[in-house]
Amino acid sequence: MYFFGTWTMPDSIVHLIKTSYEGDYVPDDNLRMIFTYKNQLVYEEDLNMISFNNSIVDFPNMIDGLFHSKQFYLTPKTAIFKIKKERIEKGCDQCYIYNLIQDR
Repeated sequence: MYFFGTWTMPDSIVHLIKTSYEGDYVPDDNLRMIFTYKNQLVYEEDLNMISFNNSIVDFPNMIDGLFHSKQFYLTPKTAIFKIKKERIEKGCDQCYIYNLIQDR
């Protein structure tokens, strides 16, 4: 699982995910979530991060996460997740919360 910030260019994505990538740059105010499996891109989605009421990435079973100042590292053995995508209550039609649950 990879996250790429605003204006990340495709060549930078290829460099990190170590596989071919045909996508475009990450648009302004977006976070691109990319999942790979056995050196294959299996899923990607852009999350608009302008406000909390839009798309949120949540690590409910982890002490730390993306938005904390302390860096959090996962090893290949611990970086296995299930993802649960749900609509945000009273949110827009395209507003979701992504619950990333560590699968131990």
